[in-house]
Amino acid sequence: MKTTSMTGFGRATMVGTNKTYRLEIKTLNSKSLDVQWRWGDPWTPLEAETLKTLQKELIRGKVTLSLYPEETNAKGAALSTGLQFHVLDEVWADWQRWLASKNQEPTNTVDLAQAWIHLATRHPLLYKNALQNNTDLFASSAEPDQATIAAFREALQEVLALCKEFRFQEGQGIALVVLEYLGEIQSILDHIRNNESKKPHTVRQKIEAFLNEWKNNQTLIGSFAPDPGRMEQEILFYLEKKDVSEEIVRLQAHLHLAEQILKNETEQGRKLGFVAQEMGREINTIGSKASDFEIQHRVVMAKEWLEKIKEQSANLL
Repeated sequence: MKTTSMTGFGRATMVGTNKTYRLEIKTLNSKSLDVQWRWGDPWTPLEAETLKTLQKELIRGKVTLSLYPEETNAKGAALSTGLQFHVLDEVWADWQRWLASKNQEPTNTVDLAQAWIHLATRHPLLYKNALQNNTDLFASSAEPDQATIAAFREALQEVLALCKEFRFQEGQGIALVVLEYLGEIQSILDHIRNNESKKPHTVRQKIEAFLNEWKNNQTLIGSFAPDPGRMEQEILFYLEKKDVSEEIVRLQAHLHLAEQILKNETEQGRKLGFVAQEMGREINTIGSKASDFEIQHRVVMAKEWLEKIKEQSANLL
């Protein structure tokens, strides 16, 4: 199977002329390609070139590309990074001033803490190397030289390869789960099909039993006798009204198409989502026509499995 998820991660280290950098890429599901850049001004000119590469390699998804410098010691080993507590203090002070300006007193301290944490953890200067005392996180304001740019391009290909492998492995797991869900719907469909094959005989038995009971009660009907031809017409009309054979055939075709999409095609997410919508229409029609409680119960179960398929397909490329 060529199933690929939109959830991925990759990390690589690149060695520039003066600094060592850590390049990270994170991807989540999205209807289109949405890129967030987490690097400073010196790297901005590379965004257009990088965007074209991301469009070609990742196609779509919510992508976060981060570039962090790492200072090295005399032996070339990267030094550890630490939290910049003054940044946390500044974010907290700004948050308090904003609340005061809006005349909003927080009624829930837990919500306040969560909102502040959400802002603080996304601050670009929160993490900084221990040796970089209040210097810019993203190196100097000068544009990177050609050697550093070449190292960046190489590191980008490395993180993309790791991210795509992560996506592929994740996609294989999703495909197996979706196939399992399709199998559950197939089992329900087989049960409904088997039940439908018995319906004409069951309906005829019920109507004939009712007529026999009616005939035996002469005080109500006197000498009246129903027309056998009319009775056959009514039975056929009822069976045609409640017939779901066409819906069963179409649902079976949709199940087969969904399996083929997972096994043979690329970029299955949208296609599988469209097929799931069509499957939902057929399942709803079967439920509306069914007069048997057991079938209606099976329809509810099929809807539950179908919702799980929709949830999983939303994360497929």
